[in-house]
Amino acid sequence: MRHKKFDHIYPYTYYLRDMLTGQKYHGVRWANCKFQRTPCDDFGIKYFTSGKLNKIFRQNPERFEFRLCWTFDSLEEAREYESKINTRLMKKQDWEVWNNSKAIFNVINPRQGCIIKGTETALKISKSNFGKKRTEVFKKQNSNIQQNKVKEKTHYFCSEEHSKKTSERMKANNPSKTGLTEEHKIKIGISQKGKAKEPQSEIHRLNNSLAHKGQIPWNKGLKTGPLSEEHKKKAADARRGKKRGKYTLHKEPHGTKHLQGKKACCLCCKREFDLGNLAKHLRKRENESTIQF
Repeated sequence: MRHKKFDHIYPYTYYLRDMLTGQKYHGVRWANCKFQRTPCDDFGIKYFTSGKLNKIFRQNPERFEFRLCWTFDSLEEAREYESKINTRLMKKQDWEVWNNSKAIFNVINPRQGCIIKGTETALKISKSNFGKKRTEVFKKQNSNIQQNKVKEKTHYFCSEEHSKKTSERMKANNPSKTGLTEEHKIKIGISQKGKAKEPQSEIHRLNNSLAHKGQIPWNKGLKTGPLSEEHKKKAADARRGKKRGKYTLHKEPHGTKHLQGKKACCLCCKREFDLGNLAKHLRKRENESTIQF
């Protein structure tokens, strides 16, 4: 609903005329509600219209004639009214074409995805923002806007173009194609030295389980039963003559050779035995005790 409550905080429309050139402008303003300003405290004091007349009106306000037209209960009503009036004014000759086009409200920025890095525009933006500190309120508002864009999948990072560029860049920088250099290997080793891997949390395990659900295992339909004699023979021939490494010998000792030279005392008879013979002695004592009982 429209009314003339210019002393209250409402979106409003206005009329502006340059008395020197005769240019006319009819526009709408709703940002005053954000700053908690009435139309009387806003127009001509803090807000000097938009477009080509902005700079001249700000420098020489006495050169212009202006009038506040209507106030509205909601932003949508104000925008619809401004669009309706400007559509009619475009047909009149005493109104300039450039300032009679209706305001367009874009949900998605029309310049979204345009590259301005390294251009004159980017340098101008950088100079204008240099030294300015953003308030916590501004940071929070900007963060909410970006989060909503990601949720609605209208953010540039969610677009197919960004996904393709990122994929190509990762493929080009993938070291598995050219192989890791010795320097790279040393750096990885130093960074991981002394670090103990933390156990996976329940959420991590659940995510891994869900990620692998529905995948077809590599051995589905293949025979994976006991090895045939031919297979065993091939495996034995492949390993014959190869020396086992120190790690393997330490990890998988055979017999009691690795225990030779190490001694321990029996608590029952107070005699010293090699660790290999101590086990035999204890088993013997156990059998004797069971027979006597």
